[in-house]
Amino acid sequence: MNWFVARSAAIVYGIAVAAGTAWYAAETFIQYRLWGADEIGKYLLPPHRSISYFASYAWTHFWMSFVLTALASFLVFVAARYGNARSGGRFLHVEEPFLAAIGILIVGYGYAIPYIAIVFASGLVGVSARAALRGSGTRRTLSFLWLPLAVFMRI
Repeated sequence: MNWFVARSAAIVYGIAVAAGTAWYAAETFIQYRLWGADEIGKYLLPPHRSISYFASYAWTHFWMSFVLTALASFLVFVAARYGNARSGGRFLHVEEPFLAAIGILIVGYGYAIPYIAIVFASGLVGVSARAALRGSGTRRTLSFLWLPLAVFMRI
């Protein structure tokens, strides 16, 4: 079951990154076309201005936040996989690094660190409450917290 969820989450992550790339490429293309069709805007494009002006504009207004978010989500994924492999898989289930990466894509770059802190704090509260009520036992997964908390933080 965990490998199926991990594989599905990996596919969803890849689709999300591809969709984000397509979205911002379309926004860049549309902005270029809009400026080219405008009487004043055409002076912001070549041959009146360098293409680097438009590239800088597109990077700042469209691409920067997405690239930083995708990079942060990938780094969290790699760190979670590496750390979990070094500890013998004691801390995270197989699918959790993928879910963490998808959650970071949902919340965005600026909220990545608070998001991870809230997930771990919620898991700690849940595990502590369960241990207090029923006694300690098996390991609990955070799989059911990653995406709902990401959506909650996005709202």
